[in-house]
Amino acid sequence: MRYPWLLGMGLLGCIKPSGPVQAPTPLDLRVVPIVASYADATVSAAGPGLGDALVAEVASHALRGALTEAGPALAARDTEARVAALGAGPLVLVEAAPRFSSQMAGRYRWTVDVTLSVVGVGEGETRHFAVPVALVYDHEREQAAADAAAPAIARELREVLDHALAVR
Repeated sequence: MRYPWLLGMGLLGCIKPSGPVQAPTPLDLRVVPIVASYADATVSAAGPGLGDALVAEVASHALRGALTEAGPALAARDTEARVAALGAGPLVLVEAAPRFSSQMAGRYRWTVDVTLSVVGVGEGETRHFAVPVALVYDHEREQAAADAAAPAIARELREVLDHALAVR
């Protein structure tokens, strides 16, 4: 064979990524997505786009996820206080804080600062990251930016749950 490395490269293309780590036993997990505004310091429940993406990601790990009203957590000002307000038990708290950046090429650029906390699954974990999104219309605000960031937030949740369930 003249180019054996070519065969090796072809075989590497057949490797499929592994699926999400599955929970050994079913676990009820509360999913609480909230959106905080930079403009007027209000905090509200997230729209269905973000919530549905998170619940679907939780379900892919053989966990039973249910959207839960934030209730008293909306009045709290930091992550620890929100987790305490939500009470004990396994939960996923996603705090999205979209902020407008600029208008470029007819699109409205937003950056969604996210704090993702998983409590009661494995050792638990909190991650901070930012997701850039571009919205088409001027009237779209924080909720639309959070919904546009939902796929990236769900991918990050997948990594956190994979790590938490692998450690268990």
